[in-house]
Amino acid sequence: MLSERAERYLAVLHRVRPVPVADVERAIRAHDAPCFEPWLEFHERYGGYVEPRRGGDATWGIVHDSPAWLAAGTATIEEAPDDGDWFVRCVDVAPCASLVLDQGGEVVADRNIDSAASFDVRVERVAALWWCTERPGRSMRPKAVDGATGVRLVERVRDEDRIVPEASDHYVTCYLGDDYLAFEDRAHRTFCRLWQG
Repeated sequence: MLSERAERYLAVLHRVRPVPVADVERAIRAHDAPCFEPWLEFHERYGGYVEPRRGGDATWGIVHDSPAWLAAGTATIEEAPDDGDWFVRCVDVAPCASLVLDQGGEVVADRNIDSAASFDVRVERVAALWWCTERPGRSMRPKAVDGATGVRLVERVRDEDRIVPEASDHYVTCYLGDDYLAFEDRAHRTFCRLWQG
């Protein structure tokens, strides 16, 4: 179940008509790939939502009728040759920002900050950012992590320890204060993104 903040975020997003789940399942099986329940659940819940991004919109879902970057009507699936794990592209977005779901429903990306234990956790993180930067009356701005202001803010974030559990997992800890939002890369114990207002 998503937080009220995440539900409010989803409510402001545009949603195109998603490809029916039965068609998604057929598209996956057309690759002679197993069809994992977390993939279908993801598409049922989030397919068609359009996330505004700086480099161009990202449309959530596994199969799309009119994609900008993926092939229409098909799923993009890979099997890892070394361990047999399966992955499916879950967002129609520029390849440099590609996100995939593993067979258990975990979001896998090139950088830890973009990976998440589930798409729900990813939505919670994006919603926290929207809450602080795009929602009317809020205007937090990015801060450099390595500057003096960033260092002071990191110390304050750690002291206050205001973790957002629904947006945190084994990849990232999300902190939300009255005038800041911070994401900490748990593997490296470093803050990778900071906003302050």
